[in-house]
Amino acid sequence: MMGVRRALVRACALAAAALGLACGGGADAGTGAGQAGAATEQSPEAAMFDGRLAFRSTVAKLYNHTNPLAEGMGREDTVEVVLPGRLLPHPVPIPEVTREAVDRTSLEGALASDVGAFRADDADWILENFAPGDRDRIQESLGRADLRERNRAALAHIHSMEIWGMAQYQDYGLVMYRYDGDTTGGLVSTFVKVGEEWKRTNVLGADHTFDVVLSAWRRGVVRVESSVISLGTNDRRPATDD
Repeated sequence: MMGVRRALVRACALAAAALGLACGGGADAGTGAGQAGAATEQSPEAAMFDGRLAFRSTVAKLYNHTNPLAEGMGREDTVEVVLPGRLLPHPVPIPEVTREAVDRTSLEGALASDVGAFRADDADWILENFAPGDRDRIQESLGRADLRERNRAALAHIHSMEIWGMAQYQDYGLVMYRYDGDTTGGLVSTFVKVGEEWKRTNVLGADHTFDVVLSAWRRGVVRVESSVISLGTNDRRPATDD
């Protein structure tokens, strides 16, 4: 019988602008992405994190094949992490924005700015969307003509992008989105609050919990409360305990 290993990643219930203040538990997320802002008033994201999402992936589909969360498990066993978050009732299109009209005070706005900057291939705009601790490495990447051409070519074939949900992990807001109406694949972008704005960060690139989240979103199952969405279909059905 295939096994399931569950890790409940404990986090504070979000009731203010910042995520994960004074939270403990979960995998180490790394440093250098800037500090979360002070909690002052309820943010638009607060309602997104009052539920729980279970991210499930088989060990074989994890991107990190030495992920310690799957230690001692077989390739077809399932590893699961549970985070505060929600899937949207209906996917929300990511709006097109110009640099002059960005609003990074919401996660949706921060993602729209990030996508817009890469579509425009505007190096300065791309950099200002990232947290200070990420900018040196991003600056190096922007200096490579081959990488920028690859980005331009990839985005030229993507006509629409839609946000499907959000989750909270430590100090970070995770935005799950897909493109061109595809119900498989997709991406998860990570943001951290810097002052009043959300800034993108790659600090979770090697994080063990984020590995499960990304693998589940792209190639596994994301379960929300009493229903489940299986990647590759639009079917929602009651969740069952294994």
